[in-house]
Amino acid sequence: MSGKRTQDGLYKNIEWTDQTINPLIGCAHGCTFCYARRITQRFKSQFSKDFDNELDWHPERLVLPNWSTPQRIFWGSMTDFMGRSVPSSYIDAALYETPSRYPQHGFQILTKNPARYPEIGKLPDNVWAGATIIGPGTLNSTIDSLRKTQASIRWISFEPLVAEIPEADYSGISWAVIGAMTGPGSKKFSPQHIWVSGLIKQLRKHGVRVFLKDNLHWPKAMRQMPEPWKLHLKTWR
Repeated sequence: MSGKRTQDGLYKNIEWTDQTINPLIGCAHGCTFCYARRITQRFKSQFSKDFDNELDWHPERLVLPNWSTPQRIFWGSMTDFMGRSVPSSYIDAALYETPSRYPQHGFQILTKNPARYPEIGKLPDNVWAGATIIGPGTLNSTIDSLRKTQASIRWISFEPLVAEIPEADYSGISWAVIGAMTGPGSKKFSPQHIWVSGLIKQLRKHGVRVFLKDNLHWPKAMRQMPEPWKLHLKTWR
């Protein structure tokens, strides 16, 4: 994940979103490539709790600024709302009450535990249910869980892409973001051109809109947005 970090651990200038807000910080997954843990370790004075073992809830961040136009909000970039340790009260407040209070905005969330999505019921139409895939190991199970998710936009983040992704059925998926690893050791995990081109071909075959991060240094820009969001903007602008 790249961008400009603000004092409360947020990121700006992430290419596929307009704003980044963290009402919750902390995650127990222990992922190898976790940039959020790295941030809390580097700026310890700004984070009061143990990222891997404690959840830091900020309900004051559920009140959004009065933006004049609809915003895509990366909602919880430093947590996983579908993590098993996240209480249902946090999920209700962050994924139901707040999006319903601000129907003009799109709330983009990512998880590495998409199996919890079907358990929580239908999400508001302006919540984008996403999941992260970095390699082939969880590909099919992740897609299956997303298909069972009741959301208007289901999406996948292949970021960082550190391995070739095999053939898969992406029917039911609206959107995909593909990006390279950033930060320490990133050169060692730079994705091969054939991995990216093959994945784009697969996604397009199933009608998935594709967004390529600049860090791929792809010859041609590709910044597509999901169709439901384009229709949403026509309603609110």
